[in-house]
Amino acid sequence: MILNLIFPIYALWLFPTAWIFIIIGNFIIDFGVVYITGKFLHINNLKELIKKSFLITYVGGFIIDIIGSLILLFFPSLLNIFNQDLASKLSYAAYWNPFSSLVGFIFVLIIIVLCAYFIWFINYHFAYRKLSLAKSIKFKLSLSIALITTPYLFLLPTYLFYTIR
Repeated sequence: MILNLIFPIYALWLFPTAWIFIIIGNFIIDFGVVYITGKFLHINNLKELIKKSFLITYVGGFIIDIIGSLILLFFPSLLNIFNQDLASKLSYAAYWNPFSSLVGFIFVLIIIVLCAYFIWFINYHFAYRKLSLAKSIKFKLSLSIALITTPYLFLLPTYLFYTIR
């Protein structure tokens, strides 16, 4: 999703006016991925596919990104009750620099992989469930959307935006 192609979703609290651009840009990116992948897979009834399933693809991706962001934001705080050192490493990785420690990097990477899986899951099991497409086409289309719109920029070190030079 464009949301994560530009910056992680938790940055929206810092730049609330960015929502309008994110919503429009996200729509364009998601639509483009579905359309181009549909053309590549030679889906004949592409307009029907988009009409019947795009809203789930679009909203589902937003929801997954928000959930992933919330996990990154709040899980380290919850973990702080049990292990302050680990919570500190995860917090620093999630908020500032995912490459600061191996455990922090793995934490952020796990969240990204989970987001990709659930984006695939929502599309495969909900968005394309009632469409008359072969299972292999549904799988490939869902996989394409998941791999392209996964929030990879959770790995972007946000400290780069706040360092005064």
